[in-house]
Amino acid sequence: MHNCINMKQMISVLIATKNRDEDLAKCLNSILKNKKTDFEILVLDQSSNQLSKLLCDDINNKRVRYYHLQNKGKSVALNVGIKKAKGNIFAFTDDDCIVPNNWLDTINKIFLENKKASMIFGKSLPYKGKKIVI
Repeated sequence: MHNCINMKQMISVLIATKNRDEDLAKCLNSILKNKKTDFEILVLDQSSNQLSKLLCDDINNKRVRYYHLQNKGKSVALNVGIKKAKGNIFAFTDDDCIVPNNWLDTINKIFLENKKASMIFGKSLPYKGKKIVI
C-alpha cells in the first residue's frame, strides 16, 4: 500500500471479473454514485466474451479503466490492478457487490483519522433485490 500520510487521498477501486457483466454493471453503478470524486475504478476482466468491455465502453466515464487479461485467477488480476493503479489507497470489491453511496468517503475518512492504518475492512451483507438481509 502506498503511504497516504500528508498526501492527497485518491482511491483506486479494483474489481476482478469474469463473465458476470450484469453483476458488474450493478457494482460499477453503485461505485459511481459515491459522493467522493477523487477515485478511479480498474476493471480487471478475464472474461471469455466482450460484454464487460462493452459495458465499460457504454458507461463512458473517465474514472473507469478497463483491462482485459489473458492470465487467469483473481489474485493475478488484482496484482495487475495494483501495478496499474494511480491511487494511494486501494479498495477491493467483487463484481457481484453493491456498495453504499458513502463507501469511498468512509474509507477516506478512516485513513485520514488513523494515520498509522495500513488496512481496513468492513462488513459485507447479502443483497436480495432492494432489501438488505441482516
